Amino acid sequence: MSTPKTQRITLTLKLRDAIIISQKSATEGMHQSLDYIPGSNFLGAIASQLYRKFKTDKTCTVFELFHSGKVRFANAYPMQDAQPSYPVPLSFHQPKEGGKSVFYNRLFSVDKAQQEQQLKQKREGYLTANKQLITPARHLHLKTAIDSQTGTAKESQLFGYQSLQAGGRYQTHIDIDNEATAHTLFSELKRLKQIRVGRSKTAQYGRIDIEEITLDTQPAPIITPVSLTNQESIVLWLASDLVAYNCQGQPTLAPSLKALDLLPESAPDIPLDLARSWLRSRRYSPYNGYRQSYDLEKQVICQGSVLVYPAEGVDITHLQQQLRYGIGCYTESGHGQVVPQTSDWQFIFEKTYHKVDAPADMPKQSALSGLVQKLQERYTQQQTVQRLHQQIAQDLQAFIQLYQRARDYQATPAHLAIGPSNTQWGRLRNELTKQRFESKAQLFQFLFEGESAMIQPKDEAWSVGTHQHSFADLLKQKLNAVEDSIDITFYLRVLAREAAHSPELNAARGANV
Repeated sequence: MSTPKTQRITLTLKLRDAIIISQKSATEGMHQSLDYIPGSNFLGAIASQLYRKFKTDKTCTVFELFHSGKVRFANAYPMQDAQPSYPVPLSFHQPKEGGKSVFYNRLFSVDKAQQEQQLKQKREGYLTANKQLITPARHLHLKTAIDSQTGTAKESQLFGYQSLQAGGRYQTHIDIDNEATAHTLFSELKRLKQIRVGRSKTAQYGRIDIEEITLDTQPAPIITPVSLTNQESIVLWLASDLVAYNCQGQPTLAPSLKALDLLPESAPDIPLDLARSWLRSRRYSPYNGYRQSYDLEKQVICQGSVLVYPAEGVDITHLQQQLRYGIGCYTESGHGQVVPQTSDWQFIFEKTYHKVDAPADMPKQSALSGLVQKLQERYTQQQTVQRLHQQIAQDLQAFIQLYQRARDYQATPAHLAIGPSNTQWGRLRNELTKQRFESKAQLFQFLFEGESAMIQPKDEAWSVGTHQHSFADLLKQKLNAVEDSIDITFYLRVLAREAAHSPELNAARGANV
C-alpha cells in the first residue's frame, strides 16, 4: 500500500491592521509581542469561520480538520522580495564589535578568526534563501483603562501594547494528509478574503488579508547527513517550536530520535548530541479563546534551535517520510516544523562564515540589552504621555480664549451661555469611547461630514465664533496639529473630558453651573 502524498496549501498574507500576539500570558510587566504569527492562531481563526460548515460536510469532518493532527497549520514568517524566511539558526554567531554582516557557524570547530573576536549568539530575525536578514517592525501603542461607571480614564491605568506593524507580508502553509480533504479546504479558503487573529481583534487590531493561495503536492523534506568535524551527522534546524516527550511521557528538552518518532521501532535509539547542538527553551500556557481559559503549560525547544544526531544507524528514507508529518507533539498548531535542506539553504552549512545582506528598508537590530530596551520603552511611554497632557492643557487654554473672544465678538451678555456646552463635550467623549479611528481622515468624517456627523454646520454652539474661526474650526485645527505618535481618538476623548469639567472654561462660557 503506497503512502499518500501530503498536500500543501500555501497562503501569502498582508497585515491589514497591526497584530498583537503576546509572548507571555502574564498580565504584569512590559508587554512584548511575538515577531511571527503562530499556527495555533490560524487554526483558531479558520476554525471560527468553517467549523459550523464542516459539521455537516460529508467529504471531511471537523475532527479530521482541526483535532486529528492530519491537518497542520504552520507558523507565518515575514517575506522579503517575495522570498519566504525561516528563523535564524542559533548556531550563528556574530562579532560584538564591527562585522555585523559576518556570521560564524558554530556547528563547526572554532577557527582562528573566531578566536580573535568576542562573539554573541544571533537569537532574533529571519533568513531568506538569498541570505537577507529580516527583522519585523514592532510598534508600541499606548492605551488607558476606562472606568465603566464614569466613562472616564481610570487612575494609574495607562498601559501599552506592542504589535506587529500593519502592511507587512507573511507566508504560511497548511499540510493535509488526505487529498480530498485538501481540495475541499482549498476551495473554502479561496472564498475567505480576510481572517482575524491576536488580541483585541474585535476592536482595531487583528485583520489579515489573504492575498494569494496555492495548492500543490509537498515532497518529503530533504534531510541528508552533513559532515561536521569529520563525523557524519543529521542536523535538524527547527522552523518552529518543538514539544517532545520521552518514553515515560515526561517533557524533554533533549529528545532522542525515537522520542521524535524518526526511527523504526526495531532500530536502536540515537540520543541527541548535546555537545554540538544549539538549543534554547521556554515555557508558556497558551490561551484558548473558545474555552476562555488557559491550556496546559508547554515546555518547548525554541524555533531556530539546531539539533544534531550521529548519522550512523539512521534510516534516511524512514526519517524523510516521518519529517513530512512534523516531529513531536502539537504539530496541528505549527509545532515541530523542520527546515528542508534544499540547495537554496545549503549556505547554512558553510564551515567558516557567510555574509547576510540586510535590506536597507528594514529596521536595524537593537544591540541593547533586554533591560535597557524595557527601560527605554517605558521612558518613551512617559515622554509621550507628558507631551499629550501638555498639548491638551495648551489646547484647553485656546478654547477658553475663544469663548471669551466669541462673547465679545457676538456682544453676548454675561448671563447667557455661548459655544459648546458641557453636555455637548460629554456626548462627544461618550461617542468616542465606543469606537476608535485609525486616521485623522476617518475621525474628521465622523465629526464633520455628512448628515450623521457629530458636529453639524447648523449647530449654533459649534458654528459660533469670531471672524477668524468658529469652535468647529478651532477643533479641526487642534486635531490636525496632534502628532502622529499619539492616539488621536484618545487625545480628543481626554480633551473633551477636561473641557466638560474645567471651571475656567465654564466661567468663560457663561454656563450656570
